[in-house]
Amino acid sequence: MKNNQPLVSIVVPIYNVEKYLPRCVDSILDQTYKNIELILVDDGSTDGSSKAADKYGQENKNVTVIHKKNGGLSSARNAGIKALKGEWVAFIDSDDYVEKDFIEKLLLAAQKDGADIATCTFCPYTDDESPLKRTPTWPSRPLSGCEAVNDMMRNRRPAYIWLSLFRTSLFEEHDILFPSGKQFEDIAPKVFLLYHAKKVTYVNKPLYHYLIRRGSITGAKITKKKYDDYLEAIASVRNFLKTRPDSDSFTFIDYFELYSLFTLLNFLSRERILDKELTACWKETARKIRRLLFVTKYPSTKSRLKYIAASLVATSRRAYSALYRKTRK
Repeated sequence: MKNNQPLVSIVVPIYNVEKYLPRCVDSILDQTYKNIELILVDDGSTDGSSKAADKYGQENKNVTVIHKKNGGLSSARNAGIKALKGEWVAFIDSDDYVEKDFIEKLLLAAQKDGADIATCTFCPYTDDESPLKRTPTWPSRPLSGCEAVNDMMRNRRPAYIWLSLFRTSLFEEHDILFPSGKQFEDIAPKVFLLYHAKKVTYVNKPLYHYLIRRGSITGAKITKKKYDDYLEAIASVRNFLKTRPDSDSFTFIDYFELYSLFTLLNFLSRERILDKELTACWKETARKIRRLLFVTKYPSTKSRLKYIAASLVATSRRAYSALYRKTRK
């Protein structure tokens, strides 16, 4: 292969996604950029996913299949990281799929701008192919790693790991792995990767198709563990940035925590009835929000007024939940 065509590794964790796997894998094998290796990590599937993955491995020389005991999404991604050989790596969830030029466009942007990370936009949809909302966009100019972190703190850039192409050395040189056994496992590693990147670039095209389904991590019923994992991810980000030599550069950490706490309220609002444990979680979250409300530096006056108003409604779980459900329709 030519020097300007480096090997790109694509890691796909698999767990009981027999229905979706062919569309995901076929979209990867059909990439316009051909110098790829596909690593399918079967995380102890109990349906036909394992056999389907093996079939792809048998029929394609650039497909490697790893079978492991069920350990969760983080464990599966980590297994893929340890096995990959590429100079670049992308993570694609097994119930999603990508455009044919997903790798080509991201790699071209990274090479053109001398970036360590390239990120595209995405199109969310449901099982019946209905798009859920307008495709998000963000400023496309290249940023330094610290600038990209600040933009993420201001909720201007995504925390998802699956939208991006990463230079593999970021994981190797900084010992970055996903926290095993945790949900919302990509929030903290995404911040770590952005921070260590010399430059981050963006492709304002919806090259990734993200399926939202009830059984997924983000769509599933909120639990105390899920709640605690989310708080832990937020705390990991705060602790990491506060201990950096340039910690003063990250002026929107409180804002990041604030809107993350409101995200937790939104998760709780999906449930019509909360048990005693989750009711306590609601009260704890509301207390944390009140503590942050007037010490937070906001990106704009509009955002400040928005969160103050939301906090007033949040004093009543019933009122906040009704408002949330109304805005979701």
